[in-house]
Amino acid sequence: MSKNIQPNNESASTERVDDRPPQVWAMDLATRVISACMTPVLPPALGFWLDGNWGTGPWLLIAGLVFGLTAGIFQFRSLLIFLANEK
Repeated sequence: MSKNIQPNNESASTERVDDRPPQVWAMDLATRVISACMTPVLPPALGFWLDGNWGTGPWLLIAGLVFGLTAGIFQFRSLLIFLANEK
């Protein structure tokens, strides 16, 4: 039996395992960052706009804040997991 032994080389540990071109990887990362930033912002903005149009007071704004912050936490967590797996 032959063992496949990799040399102890630091440059080998810093190489990306991903076979995509760097531009594709950067675009994927940029999309994830923009999504993580916009997720907590858009629902409260929509709630504020709807409150102004429908005269419902701050209720849709509050609902948008709760939904946006909850979704934003999950989106940010997903971004962190993506970055941790891209070593």
